[in-house]
Amino acid sequence: MAMIKGLCHRHYARWHHSSDNGQQRPTIEDFAAAEKEMFPPGKACASRGCGEESNQRASGLCLWHHAMFGKLAKLGVDHEAFIAVERPLGIRYHRHEFCFIDLPPILRTELLLVLQERDRNSYRILPATMRRIVRVALETRARSIHRLLDAEQGRPRPDANVVGFLRHAGLLAARWRYRHSGRDMRSEDVWDAAVIGLRKDRTTHTICSKGILDFRSISVNWLRQAAKEYSRHFDLAADQVRDVIRTVQVASHALARRPHGTRPEQLTRADANAVVDAYRHLTGPDGEPRTDSVKYDYFRLFQRMLRDGGDLEVLARVSARFMFITAESLPTAGPHKNPGKAIPDHIIRLLDANLELLAVDAAYAVPAGRTMAFHNLMLQTIYQLLRGLGRRPTEIYSLPRDTLRETDDGQPYIIYVRESVSTPLGLCTEPSNVKAAGQSCPVRNKCGGCQYYRANLSHLPQIDAHIVALTADLSAAGGIAEPWVHQSLKDEISSYKRMRTALLKEKSRLTPEDRAAIDDAVTLLQQIPAASPPPETTGGHAAVDPRQHRQPNVSEKRQAAVAQLIAAKKTESKDKHASVRKAAAKLLKGPELLTVSSVARTAGVSRWLIYNTPELKTTVSRAASQQRAAWAQGHEQEGMTPKGAATELLRLHERLAAVTRQRDDYKRAVRANLAEALAGRTPEQMANYIQELENELTSERENGNQARTVISTLEATVEDLNDQLRAAQSINRTMMKQRNETAPVTELEPRRP
Repeated sequence: MAMIKGLCHRHYARWHHSSDNGQQRPTIEDFAAAEKEMFPPGKACASRGCGEESNQRASGLCLWHHAMFGKLAKLGVDHEAFIAVERPLGIRYHRHEFCFIDLPPILRTELLLVLQERDRNSYRILPATMRRIVRVALETRARSIHRLLDAEQGRPRPDANVVGFLRHAGLLAARWRYRHSGRDMRSEDVWDAAVIGLRKDRTTHTICSKGILDFRSISVNWLRQAAKEYSRHFDLAADQVRDVIRTVQVASHALARRPHGTRPEQLTRADANAVVDAYRHLTGPDGEPRTDSVKYDYFRLFQRMLRDGGDLEVLARVSARFMFITAESLPTAGPHKNPGKAIPDHIIRLLDANLELLAVDAAYAVPAGRTMAFHNLMLQTIYQLLRGLGRRPTEIYSLPRDTLRETDDGQPYIIYVRESVSTPLGLCTEPSNVKAAGQSCPVRNKCGGCQYYRANLSHLPQIDAHIVALTADLSAAGGIAEPWVHQSLKDEISSYKRMRTALLKEKSRLTPEDRAAIDDAVTLLQQIPAASPPPETTGGHAAVDPRQHRQPNVSEKRQAAVAQLIAAKKTESKDKHASVRKAAAKLLKGPELLTVSSVARTAGVSRWLIYNTPELKTTVSRAASQQRAAWAQGHEQEGMTPKGAATELLRLHERLAAVTRQRDDYKRAVRANLAEALAGRTPEQMANYIQELENELTSERENGNQARTVISTLEATVEDLNDQLRAAQSINRTMMKQRNETAPVTELEPRRP
């Protein structure tokens, strides 16, 4: 039973009216102690599942359900609909909650399906929009999404969010009805691309959200049927179907004026010439002639439909004399220019330098519950996502909920799987290049330094080969090329080296088994030959291309030189690895301490080679551990007896004790000097002295950082010079070898018929 200040509603009413006769109202405790009258139980509340008593004669509801019914009655909920469903008293809807319990069954089911589909596709759902939809549905008594959309659009000030949601919901509902209706819209003359589920264009898998495809503009019946069957058989995208309609419409207008244009089996060569003339003199809606490019594309598409759709029933009836149209031709279209839509780099740098200016002014109405600073931060975050991920503005909403992750040390990062296209050196994620299947690179395939370039461990051999090839080009350029050419090659080499270093670090974190598996997979990929087209046949004999027997051109020579350089570098690398292993074995048996530096010095290689080669690093570490273990166990060394070893051990103990005493003396002296230096100083002097020490420490740290930077630069310069030297030596050996050899030339005689 519902309680009010600990009393039922009847005793509460008696206590509340106890002061009507002019007497002072007692307290709740006094009234409860003095009141002895018991009221008989009343009728149960009319609401389903409610255990309270009814205190409303008209509605038969309890106090709380009566208040709830009063609010819903203003929205059109009658008494029968209210008591038909269970309404728990504990429900309190917050700002992020909404309820469909009072909606009609069909509308409620449609909205629930729409919410599930939007959540599956990571579309946003605004609770305020959903509550407005519920309110409008109750006020207008709409029974379906389409009627609800009509009601919202008919209001004086429709809500844009509600209209957008209902349009998308109506599209999904139409698709579900079409899918389960058994109707075949593709056999009709008007197609709804969004309901059928056609792709938006030929380069994407995105489904159309709107679009009507009307075949009724094709007046000749057999051509209209052919266009529909061709579009259906080859599963064309919406933009391709529109192109088919436009191009077939030209042929339809031409054949409609011919005597046998409506009977495909009676068409003649004259009818084909009439169609060709129609494409040759094609004009636009304004009467101006179309360009040669448009005429060429339209005519080629019509020829392709006749040629590829020859197995279709309607096109199989076309006469052979008319099919000669597939051998006709129009002036070739000129090259297409694609200027690209990428934001220039200097604009991006300007935006990055003024990121705090991406904000709204004070007059902007910030959504409720969101501060101005938070809203500005959201805008700046969206810009950084657009810049870093290459997404379009409308695609930010589609990022998955688990996009933002954290590393083990709490640093945030983004998991994002994006479409990519394969390149010779890795993967490209630039949107326009991916859309063009790798044929629209804005930087002309210079992947090094490009923000859209991605590579993994399988691309290491190609990256190594490209570094060697670029180094060879840099050496070959010599003094004949402009300075900017040298600088461009150096920058590209540096970018690929950075990528190679990052991949090697990633590989070093793997287990030896994983590294071996990756190496085997990379070797297998390199052994797979590239697919080549089958040879053409002429008169039953395989046609031989004379170009296969000509002397290799400059590109082929360069590829051969690069291959030789790669082989030479691999041989040189194997020799260095063998030298390191021999040096480690030699030092393990000798008296000299085995370290990376001593092994590198003995083998005549750089320490960088050992540190960046996991196998060599492991070999040196194991050898050093074995040497120290052998020395710790007291193994006899060359020229030292056990008695001499014991004497040497005592001497080392004495030396260690002496060094320990010296260290303690130094510590005491430092403490004494520091106490004398600080004695008698005021707190202000102490603060100044500490500040001076901190400044000196900061200065020394900066000097150390500068020194390390200079050392790194010098090491990189030395490494580049070594690479150039090795490339020049390899080129020299290759040129001398080619000079002493003469490539045979095979002359082919033309085949006589």
